Amino acid sequence: MFHKNRRWVIAPVPSVQELARMLTQKTWTLCSGFHVEGRPE
Repeated sequence: MFHKNRRWVIAPVPSVQELARMLTQKTWTLCSGFHVEGRPE
């Protein structure tokens, strides 16, 4: 199912540890993406 008005976002995260905390303690939509700052994509 595709949504014409949905915004796809890749948000920077300062560290792998912070990303792990975010992914285990919050609920995210499927259009959310993350990039650890300072690491290649």
